[in-house]
Amino acid sequence: MANETLQLALRRRGATGDQLFSLLRKAHHQLVREVDARALAEFGITSAQGGALRTIAEHGVCSLSIVSDTLGINASAMTGMAARLEAMGFIERRPDPADARAVAVSLTKKGEATLLASDDHFSEIERRLARAAEGETGRVRAFLAAIIEEFGDRRPEKPARAAPRRAARP
Repeated sequence: MANETLQLALRRRGATGDQLFSLLRKAHHQLVREVDARALAEFGITSAQGGALRTIAEHGVCSLSIVSDTLGINASAMTGMAARLEAMGFIERRPDPADARAVAVSLTKKGEATLLASDDHFSEIERRLARAAEGETGRVRAFLAAIIEEFGDRRPEKPARAAPRRAARP
């Protein structure tokens, strides 16, 4: 009975698998799964790592914060990705001459070669996405940009910590 009541309440609120959030989540999951499977098998990188290499290539030498801002990931995730890319020989990290606390990154020859080799793969993904948008690519881009604007860089406030409980006196 409780399960039927819950299902009815969810249907009334429109909480079905075809809600916009569910569709975006499914599309993202399927896209990343397919793109990453081929990119890893053929080039040894994920789509996120490919995005990092592309961003670095566009800047020549840049800070990790530029890369993380472009990719929309937090600093700790970017630091981990940079460490992996460096260990694989795709990038070099060195102190940023403009900011002693920051790190500057650049592509190695291997990183440049991998980015060039993977370009056809990522370009094909762009073509397939444009084809799926059926001539509405501009509207889809505007919609996705609006989502990023609406939900981007807003971190939920941390809940207030509860006061520590004192042991009950006997």
